[in-house]
Amino acid sequence: MIGINDVRLCRPTSSPRHHSRYEPARTRLSEMVTCPPGEPGESAGHRTRSHNADVIIEGWGPSLAACLQATAEGFVETFATDLDGRASRPVGFALESGSGDELLVALLEEILSVVEVFGVVPANIRVEPTENGGVAGFFDVVPAGDVELVAPIPKGVSPKDSAVTHSRAGWTCRATIKV
Repeated sequence: MIGINDVRLCRPTSSPRHHSRYEPARTRLSEMVTCPPGEPGESAGHRTRSHNADVIIEGWGPSLAACLQATAEGFVETFATDLDGRASRPVGFALESGSGDELLVALLEEILSVVEVFGVVPANIRVEPTENGGVAGFFDVVPAGDVELVAPIPKGVSPKDSAVTHSRAGWTCRATIKV
């Protein structure tokens, strides 16, 4: 399902000063179109779609770390809501170098581990690249009893159906979540 916050509106442009056929909307609503994910200039974002008995999360960003962070935020939103401003403490993580696909699956599994082991839900997620090609960061967490669960906590991430790609437009992540 795509929520209202997942749709970005742009207006078509052919201006030579832009690297894209789209630019952020500054015109009438009737002239706007939906922007493709991962267009240059888009900081980061995500959307969620249903797929059979699973959920697909698509994230995008200008860097691998931004893409992973956006996808992780979308992952948490599939099962929890009302997280703003209620974080109680940070929980750090570090993921060794690997392919983008491996880092994506490892990050989402790390979130599941934090939920299951510590009984907390990440409210704010920060992902940064490391010198060795991995990523590290932290989750500001909220006790699971203090958040509204909007769906069951996912059972896992499907590695074979998850992918990270890079293009001139930026990075895109796609993860299939087992619910």
